[in-house]
Amino acid sequence: MEKKITNDRVMLDGLSMHIIASVKIKGCTDVNNLKTAINYSVNRFESLRSRVERKSDGQAYFIYNGEKVNPSIEVRNYHTDLQTLTNEQSKIPFRFDKGEMIRFIIEDLDGYMNIRMIEHHLGGDGKSVLMLFDEIIKNLDAIENGTFENEDKPVFPHNVVTQKYIENNIPLPDSLKNTLVSFNEMWKQNNTIFTNEDYLNIFDKYWSKNTKSVKTLKFDQKEMTKLVSISKKYKVSINSILMTTAAKVFARNEKLTVVADGLPEMREGMGNYSGGFGVDTFYDETKNFWENATSIHKNVHAILQDKKNIIFSWAMNNLLDASLYDAICFESTGCYKNEIAAKYNAIFSPKRRPFLISNIGRASFSETSKVKVEEMEVSSPMQTNFDCSLCVITVNGIMNIVMEYNKDAAFDYESMLKNIEDQIKHLA
Repeated sequence: MEKKITNDRVMLDGLSMHIIASVKIKGCTDVNNLKTAINYSVNRFESLRSRVERKSDGQAYFIYNGEKVNPSIEVRNYHTDLQTLTNEQSKIPFRFDKGEMIRFIIEDLDGYMNIRMIEHHLGGDGKSVLMLFDEIIKNLDAIENGTFENEDKPVFPHNVVTQKYIENNIPLPDSLKNTLVSFNEMWKQNNTIFTNEDYLNIFDKYWSKNTKSVKTLKFDQKEMTKLVSISKKYKVSINSILMTTAAKVFARNEKLTVVADGLPEMREGMGNYSGGFGVDTFYDETKNFWENATSIHKNVHAILQDKKNIIFSWAMNNLLDASLYDAICFESTGCYKNEIAAKYNAIFSPKRRPFLISNIGRASFSETSKVKVEEMEVSSPMQTNFDCSLCVITVNGIMNIVMEYNKDAAFDYESMLKNIEDQIKHLA
């Protein structure tokens, strides 16, 4: 069974599109039980049992053949900090042409275990990660209680957004269509089709000179209770508070990027259903913090009224020849040179984007009797044309923020994160 990759192609040649998520659990008595739960859970998701095949016409397809997979699971008896883990794991490419979408590290520590999951974005997005972790926790609890039944259950489907859906729901202006078609015509004269070996060579070249910095923030239940209360009082979201704080620190007009559900109605299994949109976030020093937050919140709310705003870029990307899109992604990293791709990027790709925020929301896990989730962190997959990504998730009333940023970025993101911490603690 094969499914053509449409919007997911955005992630196909992303050179740093690794989602790294960590869950701290208590109640697991045997690391082999956890291994069994991970293996069983991964095999319940079609997207994690698929490989990516590039056809001779440059298009790419998910191929699901029904065979079970054995994800890599490494056991460590020591803890690795998130920055070290990110740089260690991001530099290891996934062989998605061979069906490798995900790998795990289990940290078997004193009194608890950490499940460190590293997944390529082709396998699923942030919300999908929660589905997988919930399945792991449920199965692990059943194993610990002696009630687990190791039998084949229905596989959660991988819903790919089709080209037909995009064309029907996101019509593009004729002028834009014609421009994209002209790029395709120029590209076809090149007759370039990238192989997986080409991808790996460019991947190695990119990671030989790039390093990510990672910082985390945690707000406890008391701080979160106050923050939620004050956000309700002023009728703005937690996201808007974070964005307003960032805008204040930037002290200039910047279009910040927000990740949102593009197709929540399709979310039946792991996949990529989110899109991003830019929001003008100029902080007006003549107004107070809440006036600015209200303005930014209204801007975001207005964009969210029409899902076309969220997935507009999908429609553009999918009109491009697949190998041309690969070239555009590669060219933007500085690791590949091509005149046509460079011309496209000069017209359509904005300057380096300074800030992306992805709020996965409140993570809720199935009720279990033995195994308990204590904490969770998720890193939003870093894109090469962004300098900083901020991923937010709330578990057990505790909000965790992971900021991943380019070490050589022109802006001082570490100071910005400290300002976010100070601002939120002040508000709370």
